Amino acid sequence: MKLQYDTVSSESDILGILALQQQNLRRNLSPEAIDSQGFVTVEHDYATMKTMNEAAPSIIAKIGDEVVGYNLA
Repeated sequence: MKLQYDTVSSESDILGILALQQQNLRRNLSPEAIDSQGFVTVEHDYATMKTMNEAAPSIIAKIGDEVVGYNLA
C-alpha cells in the first residue's frame, strides 16, 4: 500500500494518533529502540486530542486506514 498524507477528519484518525503515541512513549520502548529511533514525551487523552483537532486538524500519514505518522498542530 502507498503512504498517503491527509489531515485528521474522523474519530478513527484521532484514535490512530493516540495508539501510535502510546506505542512510542519512552516507557513502552526498549533501550535499543530509544537509542535508534527516539521516543515520544507527551501523552494526550482523547478529549484533549479531539479539542486540538477541532481547532486545527493535525497532519497525518496513513498506509491504508492505519495512522503511521502525525504532526500535531
